[in-house]
Amino acid sequence: MEELKVRKVKNLDDVKKVFNFISSAIFNDVLKNGDEFIPLHELYETMIDTFVKSRELEFYGTVGKTIVGAVVSTVLPYDPKCLFVDIITVSENLRRKGIAQELLAELETIAKKKGFEKMRVLHNSHARPFFERNKYSLKLELAIPETLEIEDVIKINNLALKSSNILKFNNINFVQYNVSVADKRIKNYIAKNTPLVKANFIMEKKI
Repeated sequence: MEELKVRKVKNLDDVKKVFNFISSAIFNDVLKNGDEFIPLHELYETMIDTFVKSRELEFYGTVGKTIVGAVVSTVLPYDPKCLFVDIITVSENLRRKGIAQELLAELETIAKKKGFEKMRVLHNSHARPFFERNKYSLKLELAIPETLEIEDVIKINNLALKSSNILKFNNINFVQYNVSVADKRIKNYIAKNTPLVKANFIMEKKI
């Protein structure tokens, strides 16, 4: 196989090419694994926004002239020192060849140079082993409106967890908990008992 080349997204034509590649890859993954993913119209808006604000955070990999992998990332509005990995994907027939590893390493290098302290990705059961190998740890994050007491939310949902981090943004408290299992029943239970609270499993790493 030819050597992988990492290329920055330089113009809107590149954005469209990479978006088309990602759309196809994501569609196949969702059909096979039932994974959650960002809606495609939101992904395209994110890619345009990233292209305008910080092109270094969006790039793709090619073998020859063929796109074989892509990365899209954004800055978390409520945690500006954390870089959120929206998408990292590789052509299905070229997985387990180190391409995703190389793309992630490139992104972490860029993130460090730009002053980020953490990297984050939404938990995905299919991709979890990959991120664990790269020292990302699992957390449960709750987005709790300031009108609700954090202690009450925890008590109502019987969460015997110790918070690892609390951030505030736009009248929302973002509270993180270290967990060992990403059980969807936990999210469903929280949504049922405290419908104003949004819960997500994430994977995060200090860089």
